[in-house]
Amino acid sequence: MKVKYTKKDYFTFICGVFCILYAIFSYIVYISIGNWNQLFPLCYLVLLIAGVGMASKNGYLILSQINILLIIHAFWSADFIYFLVSGKYLLGVTSYFFEETFIFQVISLQHVLFIPLSLICLYLIKSVRKDAWKFSIIEVLLVFPLTFFFTPANENINCVFKPCINLAIHVPYFIAWISVFVLLIIFTNYIMTLIPGFFKISKKKKR
Repeated sequence: MKVKYTKKDYFTFICGVFCILYAIFSYIVYISIGNWNQLFPLCYLVLLIAGVGMASKNGYLILSQINILLIIHAFWSADFIYFLVSGKYLLGVTSYFFEETFIFQVISLQHVLFIPLSLICLYLIKSVRKDAWKFSIIEVLLVFPLTFFFTPANENINCVFKPCINLAIHVPYFIAWISVFVLLIIFTNYIMTLIPGFFKISKKKKR
């Protein structure tokens, strides 16, 4: 029996392959210039795993990655778009973008592309489960020590050494970092579960 593929299947598969190749391309560019530290940023890892989820029609994987960076990328995109429109920075988190060479600007644009692609593909594929926050938290808890111990403090990758924006923090920073990410993940996952279009409805609930 032949499996019939719909336009939706082809679309999500192409999006997945695009995200995977985009992440691999980013890694290759940095490796080619000897900057191995860029293997650790969450943005490339999230793009890669989300791409695997899109290509394999795994909504749970896509949701788990959305949980991690949806809000952070939303702020990045808002700052980027605000500057393009007004010529001024809203938050200043994208100021480095306009000082980069073209190739690195292309790499950074994944911050803008991730949100629409991941949300569209999750809507089309849908997640069977709503507890993707568990996978998300495990992922960031693994990324933090790897980044902290294997990357230089001056590059502040994933903001693990100090805040990427000015914040008054009165607890040990690693506790603040983990707490913020866990809260962002749980909050994002909760908001996503309120949108029925992102989840498959079980047959029992239909009855």
